[in-house]
Amino acid sequence: MQSKIKSITPDGNWETRDGNTMYRQKVVFEDGVMVVANSKTPEPPYAVGDEAEYSITGKYKGVNNGKVVKPMDGQQPSSNAPRKSYGKSPEEQKQIVRQSCLKCACKVTDSLADPIQIVGLAQYFYEYCMSGEVKPSVGKAPAHAEIDLKEEPNDDDLPF
Repeated sequence: MQSKIKSITPDGNWETRDGNTMYRQKVVFEDGVMVVANSKTPEPPYAVGDEAEYSITGKYKGVNNGKVVKPMDGQQPSSNAPRKSYGKSPEEQKQIVRQSCLKCACKVTDSLADPIQIVGLAQYFYEYCMSGEVKPSVGKAPAHAEIDLKEEPNDDDLPF
């Protein structure tokens, strides 16, 4: 929901498990809703008179707990608005997917697999992750299907 902030009243502070201090405020909006929200600084990033977006995440002893954020510059707030990413560029994100696919390909195969086959399988996984489509392999079977586990001749009398 969106409304102008009518008042902000400090309501104590508390310490996180990591040892950081969080500051609690009671924020009252012009539409009559009161939300208890936390900020990392004693002065929250919003002020009385600011247009803000709030969401209620729960209630404790009849009091609304939630989040209060200012709209991004020049944008109307919306609960569907994209949030700030964690600073990963598209190339970094692709690198993370490639690393994950390589790890999965290593787990699927074993020490008998050729590294080129492992990389090929990782590329197959990567293409699926990026496109969401299963593409049939061209020519040879996937690397994991080519591993040949031949039985060694058994010269003893044991049945296994």
